[in-house]
Amino acid sequence: MYNTSQTKPLKKIGSRNIVWILVVVVALVIIQILVSKGGSVLPSETYRGNKVVSVYSRAKNNRKNSDDDQFKYITDGVEGQVVSELKQPKCRNLGIDDKDLSTNSTLDTIANNTANNPGLFIHVGPVKTGSSSIQCNLQVNPFLKLSSYKFLGRPEQVCPKTTFQRQGGKLWDLQAFVFRYILRGWLGQTDTNKDFENYVNKFKATFQNYFEEGLNSIFSAEEFCGLLDLEKKTSENERLIQLFADLLNDIPQVITFQVVHRYGFEWALSNYQFSEIWGKINLKSMEDKDMDSILAHKDIFLDYSPDNSCSPYKIWRFLRRKLIPLLDRATIKVINFNGNDGDDVATRYICSLPGAEKACQKSREIVKLDIARPTNADILHADRIVTAAWKEGMIANRSSYFANGRKEIREILINHVQHGLNSTFYEMPLECLSAQELSMSLGLSLCIGKYMLGEKFNATDVGSMFTRAKSKNKFCSVNVTALFSEDPSW
Repeated sequence: MYNTSQTKPLKKIGSRNIVWILVVVVALVIIQILVSKGGSVLPSETYRGNKVVSVYSRAKNNRKNSDDDQFKYITDGVEGQVVSELKQPKCRNLGIDDKDLSTNSTLDTIANNTANNPGLFIHVGPVKTGSSSIQCNLQVNPFLKLSSYKFLGRPEQVCPKTTFQRQGGKLWDLQAFVFRYILRGWLGQTDTNKDFENYVNKFKATFQNYFEEGLNSIFSAEEFCGLLDLEKKTSENERLIQLFADLLNDIPQVITFQVVHRYGFEWALSNYQFSEIWGKINLKSMEDKDMDSILAHKDIFLDYSPDNSCSPYKIWRFLRRKLIPLLDRATIKVINFNGNDGDDVATRYICSLPGAEKACQKSREIVKLDIARPTNADILHADRIVTAAWKEGMIANRSSYFANGRKEIREILINHVQHGLNSTFYEMPLECLSAQELSMSLGLSLCIGKYMLGEKFNATDVGSMFTRAKSKNKFCSVNVTALFSEDPSW
């Protein structure tokens, strides 16, 4: 039995100690509030393969069941448990007004009789939605003419090898068209510059001739993303947009802008990898800029209309709000990059063209091209390890050959991991986007996908693709600090 007589008397608590106790209590209350609400900012997670060693995992496990449910598709990967949530995503305010909510994924407003209604199809990309593959296919595809289609540009310079010959005819320099005639305002200087006037007259005459011949025309250029420079509402931007609209209204074709939609989280991942690799792949010196971790680009996963990038949603929104209302005969078509019809994105593009059944069938049967400009994420992971090892002094030979041999050493490391270790970079210590960040990214993908694809949107497909990417640690970068500290052999 407990003997109360043996207990020690309590010491008198001073006023200073009371103050400190109150400070501690208030701090604990604030922490509990943040945890219960999911936290305003949660630290990113560190992984070892598929094992999470998050510093806030214990706090997350203590949340209420209702709060944990939103993380089930991330932690458990059980698609069936989240199908209902995927079909009814809770959307943040994306700045989409009522006129943007209408279904726009069909061309019902355009007659499919291309012989009587030839059109101009302006494919604007955007970046990382298969534009290079589409352009490579269009410039060699001999079957477009079977459906009265003609590709006018932009030419893609880096294409996979094929036995098909490039189709005849000169392609338009759409880079000059966008950045000089539209954005510099050369379209408004035809009265004072004869060259500008001749260019514009030739432009109009080309489409007048094709209209009379019953031919449909295709422009394909990511350069049209440059139109986003006019997004800010100023009198000069409004003037430049109106000049472009006036030019399009002067040609007889029905105009269809085409935007390829790619699920947001997948587009963000591809855009991050591409910008880092192709922006720094030719750097030779170990002292040049490092390739960034995914954590340095987390903002692009949380906002699909970033200031310095052209996302599918951002260019789609601009065209609907700023340009199409000024045109007499125009609409917009959204093409799903992530289709489940078995076609590659280039074939899917051709098969989406109205009246192009013959070209579609032949393309499916015969025209099979490799992916143009593929992104190899191993280059990014290996480069980060190599440059970090150099700066840590782990490469003993400091000669100029090694100091400027970044590419060569990177390739040796990739070969060693794949064939020497029989492993992948995603099995190394990783630093990953946090569960909350991934939850927000998926939610945003669902909302924008539903808006852009309308009736063709399939929430379950989005959830399945997200789950696969998460299970393969695609939202992670190698944690080079942990790699070197955990494995002294490095």
